[in-house]
Order: sequence, then structure tokens, then C-alpha cells
Amino acid sequence: KKAERIYPAVLPKRQRNLDNYKANPDYWLLKMARDISQAEHKIKTFRIHSAGDFFSNDYINHWSTIVKTFPNINFYAYTKNEAMFDFKPLTSLKNFNLISSITPDRGYNFGKQERIDKLISEGYTVCPDTIEKHDKPICMVTCHVCLTNKKVCFKQH
Repeated sequence: KKAERIYPAVLPKRQRNLDNYKANPDYWLLKMARDISQAEHKIKTFRIHSAGDFFSNDYINHWSTIVKTFPNINFYAYTKNEAMFDFKPLTSLKNFNLISSITPDRGYNFGKQERIDKLISEGYTVCPDTIEKHDKPICMVTCHVCLTNKKVCFKQH
């Protein structure tokens, strides 16, 4: 929402992407695969959605096709909809990691220190970028927590 407020072009672009998928999912799949293919030599990691979420099993299956097509790229995504859909087509792939934003206590995977301490006690790994340090790792360069952990939490700052 913040990006949509700051940059007026963001919301129409996101809406256009969704509309394009819904109008012709197979064309969207081909276009997405083509776009990734054109930059494949530069991409090591791909985050699905900077905002938004999975909204259907068909959409998940289309992403599964893309992830399978590019086995040398590591894909990851966050979701609040893990209980609503069948993610097995994606989660069964070695180059994909799904992080649920909803925790077993039906809360979120972020919060102030008290919440983070509770999540750590339940096996969550804290995103190093949200910890106040001077020598922070660089996301997806020197830190790969979101690629290697299913249970990631974020300290609110």
C-alpha cells in the first residue's frame, strides 16, 4: 500500500498485471517465462510478488510451470493464503520456498520484540535485515534466510 501511495503508477500496473493474467492465463504464462528467460543469465533469485498473494490453484499451477522451467533460479514467495489453496505443485520443487505470513497461532510473522521472542521460541528465524546492527547482511546477496527457511519472521522497526 505504501508504494501505491508514494508512486501513483504502481497500483494501475499491479491491476493491469492481474487483469492480464485473468484475461488469458496461458498467454501470461508464456510472457512471464519469456521475460524471465531474457534475463535468466542475470537472475539467481526471484521473489514472486513484491505485493499481493496467490489467489487460485490455477495461478499456483502456472507459477509451478515457471519454477520448473528455470531450475537454476531460486524462487520464493510469502503468502497469507496457505490454508486456502494446494501449494504442493510449488512446495514440492527444490528451487522454491514458501513462507507463510500467518503463524500457527493465527497471528502474523512480524511484530515488536515480544512477538519476535515468541516466534523464535517456536523455531522461527529472524530476518537479519530487521535486526539493528551496523554490519547487516545484504538481502539475497549475503543473506538467504528467505530461501532456506520456511519459518521466517520480521522485527517491526
